Amino acid sequence: MSQFSSPPPPSSSSATVTLHALSCGHFTLPSHQFISPIPLTARQTVPSLAFLIQHHSPHPNGRLTRILFDLGLRRDLSHYATPIQKHTESRQPISTAPDVVASLAKGGLGPEDIDYVIYSHVSFDSQTVGGEGEVK
Repeated sequence: MSQFSSPPPPSSSSATVTLHALSCGHFTLPSHQFISPIPLTARQTVPSLAFLIQHHSPHPNGRLTRILFDLGLRRDLSHYATPIQKHTESRQPISTAPDVVASLAKGGLGPEDIDYVIYSHVSFDSQTVGGEGEVK
């Protein structure tokens, strides 16, 4: 098991930040959303990612703040509302493993170690909130 490296302690005048890409499964999209020209039937499997940002403050307390940017796919697709479940059928093949919780665990962290969550947008592939074992 590899641990997420913490940023080095900052000097008295600067902060440090580390960024880790977290695997959160994959899903399939129409290729024309990325490539042109291409046949409308072409499809591409893409990763679902979340990002762990660790910020070490230069203040005397030296606080380490952990932020998740996006959360990836939900582990259990049945936890989505019915219209989103139907939408995921058009994104096959789809895999929800590992989810963000499992990816954090590989680095020695859990949801309780996260201080903030930032969403870049709201869609089925970036909101893993509220299901059992998911980020709450």
